Amino acid sequence: MIGQLAGLGFFQNIDVRFMGRDELIEAWVASYSGIEASLPMHSSASLPHIAGIEESYLVIAKAIDYVDNLLTSDDGTIRGQLFEENVRHYLGSENPVNAQIRDTLHEAEGKSRFPVLNNGVTIVSPDVRVQGTTLHLTNFQVVNGCQTSHVLFENRSDLTDDIMVALKVVETTDEDVFSELVRATNSQSKIDETQFLSLSPITKNIEAYFNTYEGQEGRLYFERRDKQYVGRGVPALRVVSLHNAAKCVCAMFMRRPDLAFKYPKRMYDDLGPQIFNANNKESIFYASALTLYRFHLFTSNNVFPQNMRRFKWHVLPLIGAIVAGKDIPPLNSRRIDTY
Repeated sequence: MIGQLAGLGFFQNIDVRFMGRDELIEAWVASYSGIEASLPMHSSASLPHIAGIEESYLVIAKAIDYVDNLLTSDDGTIRGQLFEENVRHYLGSENPVNAQIRDTLHEAEGKSRFPVLNNGVTIVSPDVRVQGTTLHLTNFQVVNGCQTSHVLFENRSDLTDDIMVALKVVETTDEDVFSELVRATNSQSKIDETQFLSLSPITKNIEAYFNTYEGQEGRLYFERRDKQYVGRGVPALRVVSLHNAAKCVCAMFMRRPDLAFKYPKRMYDDLGPQIFNANNKESIFYASALTLYRFHLFTSNNVFPQNMRRFKWHVLPLIGAIVAGKDIPPLNSRRIDTY
């Protein structure tokens, strides 16, 4: 193969390597989410050495520079991929906390105090470089400050040079450190413990799997992060929350509709590790969610009586047994895809 490629004369260097499933998914996601950006800093301070972290800085920058240089894409929209590692999506301008941030930006005295009144933004990148007064970032993520970032972007026309934003910038490639940073920086606001499942590798793989159905009639959207598809023109019926996806699998493939229906906390306690086992096939989430979606369509169109909807969790395992049989293969096997 290498000889054939070299013979074409199109390539200067040829590197052939074997990639597993997880590496392919990671490479595919990286192909559309890579970003490089530079930010002028008003002031900065480097932090001392921290285990698992190559470099870290406390930075003060103009809010307008943060919006223009880091948040805004070439087409003028906000770079939504920056917030993939957030446990929640933007909650909207009418959210009380976000409304307060917006009001602070428009107050004569409040806006100059913004960097001390606001918790700021935490940015994680595998490649951070500081040259003079310029910060360079590659493939970075805003792991805390999603709400602040969106409010600044929405009010960008009102940002003046005296409005500053505080940034905590961390360089690390350690996945454990990355997850710990996300959990720690989000612990100040009330977040349900189950929302941190959105950071697990299996839920990211599930999201990528759902996205492979783009353009198909049965397209569903996996809401890994809370309110991820709000304002994006996606029909609510096609959006599957992480919580409902777990209930679908619990009911259809674990044959515990009682937990999905009435005892979700016990579902997570008893079956959470099995439902979100890293080796499970993503198809079980799509198949069970698609079945529930079809069931909702039938009840909405009166093909099924609408009062049947209250039995939906108990209907799922019945459909699975009727269509594919009573014996369910292991959820991590190739046979489960066929099932």
